[in-house]
Amino acid sequence: MVIDELKSKWVPLMYSKARLQADDLMRQMSVDENSVPPVLDTDCLLEAATFEASGGTSLTESAGASQNVLDVVIVGAGPAGLSAAIQACRRRLSYVVVEASHDIANTLQKFTSGKWIMAEPLHLPQRSGLHFDAGSKESVLEQWQQQIQQYDLKICFQSRLKLIEGEQGQFKVHLDDGRSIVSRNVVLSMGVQGAPNRLSAQVDPQALADYFVDASFSDCRRAVVIGAGDSAVEDALAIAENASVLLLNRRQGFSRCKAANRHAIQSAIKAGKVRCISHVDVAALKKSDQGIEVYFDQKKGEDGRQRRRAIVDNVLVRIGAHSPRQTLERFGVPFGSDGHDYPQLNEYGETQRKGIFVIGALSGQSLIKQGMNQGMVCVDHLSGAKVLPTELLMLKHKLKTAGLPIKVRQLSQWIRSQTIFKDLSEATFSALLMQIQIERFVNRQVVLKPGDHCESLYLILDGELKVETPAGQQYSLARGELYGELSLLSKQANSCEVKASGDAILLKLPDSAFRKLSQQNLKAKRYIHGLFLKRSLKWLLVSNIPAQLLKLMMKQAQLESAASGDYLAQCGDEIEHVFLLVKGSVLKSGQDGETLLQGGSLLAQEDAMAGSAHTANYRCVEENTTFWRIPADVIDGFRQLNPSSVERGLMPGVGLVESPLPHQMGVVDQNRVGFFEANNLGNAGNVLVIDKNKCVGCDHCEVACASTHGGVSRLRRKAGVKLDNLHLPNACRHCKNPGCLTDCPADAIQRTPGGDVQISDACIACGNCVSNCPYDVITLAQPRSAKTGLLASIFKPQTEPEPAKAVKCDLCVNRPG
Repeated sequence: MVIDELKSKWVPLMYSKARLQADDLMRQMSVDENSVPPVLDTDCLLEAATFEASGGTSLTESAGASQNVLDVVIVGAGPAGLSAAIQACRRRLSYVVVEASHDIANTLQKFTSGKWIMAEPLHLPQRSGLHFDAGSKESVLEQWQQQIQQYDLKICFQSRLKLIEGEQGQFKVHLDDGRSIVSRNVVLSMGVQGAPNRLSAQVDPQALADYFVDASFSDCRRAVVIGAGDSAVEDALAIAENASVLLLNRRQGFSRCKAANRHAIQSAIKAGKVRCISHVDVAALKKSDQGIEVYFDQKKGEDGRQRRRAIVDNVLVRIGAHSPRQTLERFGVPFGSDGHDYPQLNEYGETQRKGIFVIGALSGQSLIKQGMNQGMVCVDHLSGAKVLPTELLMLKHKLKTAGLPIKVRQLSQWIRSQTIFKDLSEATFSALLMQIQIERFVNRQVVLKPGDHCESLYLILDGELKVETPAGQQYSLARGELYGELSLLSKQANSCEVKASGDAILLKLPDSAFRKLSQQNLKAKRYIHGLFLKRSLKWLLVSNIPAQLLKLMMKQAQLESAASGDYLAQCGDEIEHVFLLVKGSVLKSGQDGETLLQGGSLLAQEDAMAGSAHTANYRCVEENTTFWRIPADVIDGFRQLNPSSVERGLMPGVGLVESPLPHQMGVVDQNRVGFFEANNLGNAGNVLVIDKNKCVGCDHCEVACASTHGGVSRLRRKAGVKLDNLHLPNACRHCKNPGCLTDCPADAIQRTPGGDVQISDACIACGNCVSNCPYDVITLAQPRSAKTGLLASIFKPQTEPEPAKAVKCDLCVNRPG
């Protein structure tokens, strides 16, 4: 509750600050807003339809009766559609919005009461005439309703699209009630709510409309929530505040949720606030005098099923929606043969069927602000105005700031032509362009030095980079080549020295953008992992291997993942593979003791060189440990071609990345190894450890920390885990894979080249990092003076208090020494 109170007080202020920064960016980019009329006067009425002032627009012309043609028909009154309608007003176009439901923003309407809507991504300038600031669901909807009245938007509710006939300039848009509209262009922005996933063959979510009550569930005593994604979890937690909730999970666990939601629902289940049943198939829903009867089959044993029943007041289905491909193809939108779930669009959202545009969630842009910008841009484009898509506008500003005389479209096309980006959808590529940064280096300037943690992927736009490996070998990287994947994937420090050879221009893709790219495009993910393998083999093993042989070796390697506790190999097993660890931690247990191996390490290479059986166990001690499995006989074959080079590269401790932790733990008590593993210390970059035999509990450490950090201590001495004389108090561990930065809408949390994790002033106090940290070491706090009473009033005048921020141990980064 403390976090919620702080969010309600400070988050609006911080979002307003971010909005001002985005507006300032728009001014710097010299966007020509003067050419757009601010509001549309009453002269711009539709010629093909009449409108009533009763809160909605009614089309009175029967099908085919009117020969008048609108400039654009906008299908869907969500944020993207409303943004397009406002821009049509400002461009003085004739238009109408047709909406299948009875109100605007149908997706938001179904959110639970008070749900906080974030205006992310914060770095994205808001170009639309539709205002949007972060706030509760109710405040956002109220703001949009006010603008609908201000612009007198022409919206025809309860009108569902049935068919689109004709070509650009003369489209005939048919509605399901028999009416039709003739329009030069069509903008499809109805989201993906119309294509919900099915519960089962017998139960259709669309047939459950009567069971979807107001999202507040104010009179509900008993509810069933079906689903296990973010929406299902958020709704279940909200309803559980005042009602009994049964959560039906068709699978096991909550892997599809954000970390914060996953932690919250697991805590609620453990506390008995929410009851969850997994491996469930809903069989039927029926109304009765007692309420709604939910029949579901629960898995029992290997093949058994048990039919169960629950009687509740309300049922909420939150199982997502499938690809809109079938819906769009029914409306005549063509898809390519690439198998993508979304249509091929140009930079303005136009499909291959000229004159039909797809924007918002229907195009793959799931965030509100992105869809709103799309609505503005596509209407400007179809009106004949010169307009740059948002991603190109931002890239143009970056080029100008860097002083580069490069045409923005030329740069965009070149980036798109690179292998890693070729197969991206337009939505994914647009998001990528918005996050790309441009950096310039002069001759012999160091880009990365040994010991630096690289949290970005670099693409060489111009010039050349020289890479020197730990073995002293030198390689050149030219225009179009990538660097940074070795440290970025392994989360270990870079061990190579990288310098600019001559002047060089690099495009920098931050880790947050790379994570999204990997999630949305498996080809791009595999390409980067393949580059990791290629360079590890060539730079580490066989520097002069012929390209064809290297290609053959890579073809026989397999990329795999394993869970904590899984064995890659066990003592006595026949040697079939050598393992190249990409990320995670593996514990090697043998006669020589315990060795912790981390990303970038080669495993089992010594046994492979000796030709013996495995002499140790290799067990994963981190979740989602990723590795390449390389046939040992292929390594041996290459060794015969160049024995000295291969054997040198296979020596233990030699790698292209460095581990911040000592590899060799020595022969230690198994309890301590278990303690190390249980507390996931392999993921830690910096751990505060107290020797309990020496600590007297004076708490001067906390006092000293608070006195140098705005009166707020960054550690809690009494909390934490203990074993024998070791005490790990609650303080930031500066993790290799920090959970705190995976869901930071302001990108305020970063790993520095030194490996420590820092929170910048861009923090908006959303609280996501607090929820996502598994060690409970981040808090939302308002900085305060260490002075009190009279001294405080003398040395610090009474002013408005500073906003709350997320705080944690920063390793005293701003203190000299």
